[in-house]
Amino acid sequence: MIVNYSRKYIFLHSRKTAGSSISVELARSFGPEDIMVGGWGDALNAGVRLNAACEGYARAQMSLAEKVYRTIKRPSPGRINQLVKEYFKREHHFEEDAHSSAEAIRSFAGPFWDEAYKFTFVRNPWDYAVSDYYWRKCHRKDVSFKDFLCIIADPSREDPEGVRPPIVSNWSIYTIDDVLAADFVGRYENLHEDIDTISKRLGVPINLKKTNAKGNVRVSKDIKSLYDDDTIEMVRMIYRNEIESFKYEVPF
Repeated sequence: MIVNYSRKYIFLHSRKTAGSSISVELARSFGPEDIMVGGWGDALNAGVRLNAACEGYARAQMSLAEKVYRTIKRPSPGRINQLVKEYFKREHHFEEDAHSSAEAIRSFAGPFWDEAYKFTFVRNPWDYAVSDYYWRKCHRKDVSFKDFLCIIADPSREDPEGVRPPIVSNWSIYTIDDVLAADFVGRYENLHEDIDTISKRLGVPINLKKTNAKGNVRVSKDIKSLYDDDTIEMVRMIYRNEIESFKYEVPF
């Protein structure tokens, strides 16, 4: 998530909606006091400089040994990202780092929440589920798409491969008490046009064509081939809130 005081916006970073790439681009125009929790690994690897506030949070979380070692060699981008997340978990109880709930961010932001322009992105759940499957499955070969849906549909079901995501649905990321908390909801299906709207609203350039923070994971495959009647209905059940609120339909 991003809380940007200099330009008065909050980015509610939902999963599997190009949020990592968007965060990298937004971080390029940070002021010294702006905050990003999660996303610093990708941003630093893309050449974005760590700003003063998040540098301070990372340093506050370092062990004494790391602080001494830092005079010789800077921690890796991944470690800096981890340190910032650990700081916010310790100090502000952000349990899901980059994908913190709107409720947690509102509590942290205080009066700034009402001042800020809040935006997020959503994605067709039948496409989202496939993207999440490939991301969580990665190199694990023994989990079918149907198995994956069964695992996320039933929290009590065993998950020996560890494919259940920490957040199944993005619903809590952009709603509070089931009421939409964002001023603007972009759609992954209309990503570049909606990003252009955000870019103009914030007054910052956002060029996703040069940033692909989490690409090359999903196998290029027609999503229809993964579905049957059962799995179509499983997605409808798991992501019912998103489907009803954003009027999504089966895309094939």
